Amino acid sequence: MSVGERGQVYDWSSTQPSQSHAYVRPALDALLSSRTWPARSRVLDFGCGNGATAHWLTDRGFDVVGLDVSETGIAVAMKAFPGSKFSTDLSAENVKRLGPFDLALCIEVIAHCHEPARELAKIFDALKPGGTLILATPYYGYLKILLLALADRLKERQSVSAYATYVSLFTPDTIGRLLREVGFEDVQIAHIGRIPTLAKDMIVNARKP
Repeated sequence: MSVGERGQVYDWSSTQPSQSHAYVRPALDALLSSRTWPARSRVLDFGCGNGATAHWLTDRGFDVVGLDVSETGIAVAMKAFPGSKFSTDLSAENVKRLGPFDLALCIEVIAHCHEPARELAKIFDALKPGGTLILATPYYGYLKILLLALADRLKERQSVSAYATYVSLFTPDTIGRLLREVGFEDVQIAHIGRIPTLAKDMIVNARKP
């Protein structure tokens, strides 16, 4: 693992999904199943890691492009999942060139980015008008932060030496406001994992006008 200008860069050695998939994947599946998608809808998996979710989407009939700054992740993905397209080039120009997309995913990524608005703007520009963003990020609220602080566990999440360092601790209000500032509309936020006040994550559904 190393830390780049966008935030953390992970090393990957296999196609095994991360632990968060246990609670993120069912919520993602529910959102995708709640509507009918055109055949071969184009999907951007922004921060695709080892390609596990991109492969899952490809098996569901989507045309997927996976992007990640992790060279090891993309190498694993390209070898294991040749049916999807992958790249380490997350420049605004390349992301827009690869589009337009019907759907973009940003799963467990944005909290690790030093400039989350810039990264979300790339996704916004790459979506078709009316396109959908589904984003998952760790949930933080007053009670959860208080309990973590009392247990002396809050600093773990922002330690520069920790594997899962978070640059931003988003609440529903702050992630919703950020998405609206970028230009997204119809922002809907749900809590997943544990009871809502202590939820592990938020899953966010938003639309480009």
